[in-house]
Amino acid sequence: YGPGVTLASVDEASTAVGPGDRAAVFDGRIDNRDDLRRALGVDDLHRRSTADIALLAFEAWGDDFCDRIIGDFACAIWDGQRRRLVMATDPAALRTLYYWAGPNEIRFANEQRGLWADGDVPRQIDEEALAAWLCLIPRPPHTSFFKDIFSVPPGARSIWEGNAVRTETWWKPENLPYLNLATEAEYEEAMRAALIEAVACRIGDGERIGSMLSGGLDSSTVTALAARHLAEQGRGLTSFTATPVHKAKVSPKRFADEWDHAAALAAMYPNIDHVRVPNEGETIVDALESREAGMDWPLLNPTNMVWINGIHKACRDRRLNVLLAGSMGNLTMSWTGAELLTQRLKAMDMVGAARVALDQNRHGGMNWTTIAANVGDSFLPVPLMKRVRRLFDKSRPELETYSAIDSEFLVASGLDEHARKVAGSMRNLAVGDSRAIRLLALSRSSHRGTMHTGTLRRYGVDQRDPTSDRRVVELSLSIPEHQFQRRGVQRALLRDTMRGMLPEVIRTERRRGLQAADWRHGFDKAMPQLISDVERLRHSPLASRALDLDRMSALLEKWPGPGEDSRVGEHDYKLVIGRAVAAGRFVRRIEGGNA
Repeated sequence: YGPGVTLASVDEASTAVGPGDRAAVFDGRIDNRDDLRRALGVDDLHRRSTADIALLAFEAWGDDFCDRIIGDFACAIWDGQRRRLVMATDPAALRTLYYWAGPNEIRFANEQRGLWADGDVPRQIDEEALAAWLCLIPRPPHTSFFKDIFSVPPGARSIWEGNAVRTETWWKPENLPYLNLATEAEYEEAMRAALIEAVACRIGDGERIGSMLSGGLDSSTVTALAARHLAEQGRGLTSFTATPVHKAKVSPKRFADEWDHAAALAAMYPNIDHVRVPNEGETIVDALESREAGMDWPLLNPTNMVWINGIHKACRDRRLNVLLAGSMGNLTMSWTGAELLTQRLKAMDMVGAARVALDQNRHGGMNWTTIAANVGDSFLPVPLMKRVRRLFDKSRPELETYSAIDSEFLVASGLDEHARKVAGSMRNLAVGDSRAIRLLALSRSSHRGTMHTGTLRRYGVDQRDPTSDRRVVELSLSIPEHQFQRRGVQRALLRDTMRGMLPEVIRTERRRGLQAADWRHGFDKAMPQLISDVERLRHSPLASRALDLDRMSALLEKWPGPGEDSRVGEHDYKLVIGRAVAAGRFVRRIEGGNA
């Protein structure tokens, strides 16, 4: 494509060449081909490659081409006449794009490791990025885990021109107007139509489709709509439910085994082949080892990888190539409406606030202490709020509750004050602003793309998530808060939207399912590996500074054993140890010490 210019694609990605010395490379799907066909006036668009379509869109709309394409994608357009490169990604964060810029050159790839084929590109961990990850706070969206390697943020474009890179956000959901429909039924109809479309466009002709199916609203909704769509074509759906092997005690607000709920859904749709995946086999360390070689990112929740890997293996063994999931539903279609009371109070609508509080108490299962604590969160200074919550035994997690970051390393990173303010909850940064909270949480989901790539490489499974569809996200962000919490019932919009399509045991369930409720048994089996891993981390130049290894060793020495209560040690071991070991193994691998 001109002197010193090379574009290449692998796997399902495509390339195209156009007039004016232009070329494109495109990884992902385009879900709105009919809309683009009409807008571009190209009748044979359904026969064109994704890269060819992106190039046509660029020729028609310039840099705004990415805003006209709906789908999961990462794309780059080279304009040879202007010596200009435009790189863009969609908002869903399932396709990643990284770049490194040197003197008079730029290199880009879907994965950070793809850039290391060039010996000039450094392979050095960015310590501030590591600190932010250990604290679960959003990083600057253009950063990666490595120095001098940058990311094209979800819903943004990065333009290399004149030997410089500038990044622009083209997706701006914060500016969406709020919907003002006449009835609750109209909101339900709008949500149902968006979900049906989002599911359908992720099911291709000839593809063998599976779904993750828990006992909750989100995966059940995706599975039900997929089953309905496939049934119209005479096709089947294989749904996978992870189940505990050992009994576990859980809180009254949770339930441990989701099989019966999932089975009730499968019974509604004869074309579902329902598969049980027992939570056994790999230990947490085994699960890490099977994943980490295919990822340039530490695993966020490694205890969950035991059952997730089990589902992906079962999917691969049945030769399915697509797995549908609903991991972003709680930020989109099934948002709780949790900020409704705060919104009423901040608007000085005391009558409305009183009505919301009464509904939460009478119909939402919230006691008055919890309601009062939530109100305090909205109006009290953080230090006073924490004292009040402790007084009523309603304390929220502190940084140390879920992180083993070394205190000196945290202070040196400059993130100490911010990390303690966030304390694992985006609500602490935007109390009462439902849209801002969800956008902050979505911005912390950049690990999803590396998970997608790792799953595709390791198991040959393309995981697709209708709940992160741009149209579903934008609709959800445009719906007023009171539609999500109706008469005190959280997640009410989706409950009502799916009436008749979900079994009542799922649609009306107020408890939350606890996947891998028996995680402690696998953790216990991995104890020798975990102890060994922590000791090995003492020899890592970076991990030994970044992690509080003495605290980790002390926790492992005090391990109480598997027992039956999934809540005992959940924070100390499932979160603190699990995430720290994952981060440490990542650091050692980059340093060259895991072999």
